[in-house]
Amino acid sequence: MKINKFIFLSIILGFSCGLFAQTQTQNGVWSLPEYYWESQSPIQPLPTQNPNIGYDGLPASNVSNAMQDANGDLLFFIVDDEIYDKEGYTIGIFDAAPNYPPFEVKGTSEISIVPVPGNCSQFYIFLSGRKNYTGMFSKKPAVALLDMSQVNTLGLNPGKMGNLLYCRDVQSVLPSNVPDITTFDDKQGGSYFAASKEYDGKRFVFISASERIYRFIIDINGFQYDGFIPVTFFTGDKTLSYRGEMELIEVDNNDIKYRLDFSFYKSSQCQIHHS
Repeated sequence: MKINKFIFLSIILGFSCGLFAQTQTQNGVWSLPEYYWESQSPIQPLPTQNPNIGYDGLPASNVSNAMQDANGDLLFFIVDDEIYDKEGYTIGIFDAAPNYPPFEVKGTSEISIVPVPGNCSQFYIFLSGRKNYTGMFSKKPAVALLDMSQVNTLGLNPGKMGNLLYCRDVQSVLPSNVPDITTFDDKQGGSYFAASKEYDGKRFVFISASERIYRFIIDINGFQYDGFIPVTFFTGDKTLSYRGEMELIEVDNNDIKYRLDFSFYKSSQCQIHHS
C-alpha cells in the first residue's frame, strides 16, 4: 500500500518576531505555461518571441512561476531554466548567471520568488537542480537574485530591463559545520521552498532536504542561514514520478509563529519519523 500524506509542522522560533498584520502586496499572477492569469482578468497566453531570444510558448518541463508589478500586471515569468520579461524576451538563464553552481538548474518540484525587503526591484528565486536530468540524481537547491531595475547583460536582448545578478548553490551559504542540504536520489519531490511575509524588514525562507528543513533570513544584509529543523522525508518507490510542495501558514499562538504544510510519500516498507 502506498499513501500520500501531509504533515503540519509547528515551528517555535527562538527570536522575537511581531506577527501583527501589515500592509503587503500579494502576488496576483498565476502561471501555467503556456498561459497565465491576473486577478480580475481572463486567462491569457504568455507573451512569446523568437525561441532564440525569448519564450517559445511551450509548457514547462519542470517548474514555472511569475511575478506581478506594483499595478498587479505581469512583470516577469519563469519557465524551467529561463526568466522572461513581460514581453516574453529572455532576461536570465540560471546556468549562464554569474557564480552558477556545478549542476544543471532547471527546477524539480517547485520554484519560489521572494521580493527583497525594502527593494521593490529585486527578487530572490529559489529552485533546485540536478547533476543532470537524464536519471535519478540528488537534488541541490539553488538561489538566484534578479534585479529588474538593471539593464540586462545576458547578451541576447540588449537594452531590456532585468538582470540576473547571480545563481549559486545554497550549500555555499551554509556554515561548514551545518549538514549538507542535498536531497537524496529519489523522485522530483523533497526539495521544497516556502517564505514568510515581510516583518520588520526581513523575511524567513524555509528550504527542505531529505532530513531537515533549513531556515534562512532575507534582509538588507542579503540571504543568510539561520538554523535547521530535523525532519525526515521518507520516500517510496524511486521509479515513481512524484511531486509536492511546502506551504507556510502564519499563526499567533504563544511561541508558535508558523506552521509548515508539506507532502511526502510513504510506502508500506517505510516508517515515518518527524518532530
